[in-house]
Amino acid sequence: GNYTVKLIAFSKNKRKSDNISESIKIFKKKEIKINNISYPLDKGYIVSHTGADFDIILVNTNIYISSKLSVYVYDRTKSGQILLMTLNCGDVNNLEEGTYTSSGTEVRTFIGSYMLLDINYFSGDYLYYESYNGTVEVKLTGVTYEFDINMTTTAGENVSAYYLGHLKNYHNKSQKETNIKELLNFQFNKEKMY
Repeated sequence: GNYTVKLIAFSKNKRKSDNISESIKIFKKKEIKINNISYPLDKGYIVSHTGADFDIILVNTNIYISSKLSVYVYDRTKSGQILLMTLNCGDVNNLEEGTYTSSGTEVRTFIGSYMLLDINYFSGDYLYYESYNGTVEVKLTGVTYEFDINMTTTAGENVSAYYLGHLKNYHNKSQKETNIKELLNFQFNKEKMY
């Protein structure tokens, strides 16, 4: 939120010598939180389709998504996080600002989300969650997106997530939606990305 901070300076004799007011904006931490455990979200991708569906893929610094929607790992000794959500809006060219809900009656619809958290490259273990019930607030300032996300998983767990930053833009003309199951089945490419 936006906060106004008043700074007051005092001299050695404890007399007020100067004061100023400064407005500052404090942002939430870029993360996904479920079961009181937080997982970092450091970068993002937006995948547009031939319709008005957009896939938003948010990941931590250890994950890279290529333009062919292949998953790469930078450091195989560290865990990875992937949050993929599909949003539908009235504009086929741009993801619109506004509130996306799962009710399906609005122009802006939250279609669903898939989460792979605490991914271990060597064992192939990860925590998997799905959600089709939630609200996503989307804001856009210049090229910076802000997502404030609240969802409930299919198992009834509450999820909150926040992301602020640039999204790398990919266009997927070959299919209606990102092959989510293929992307999220932890079939990481064996090449190292530097």
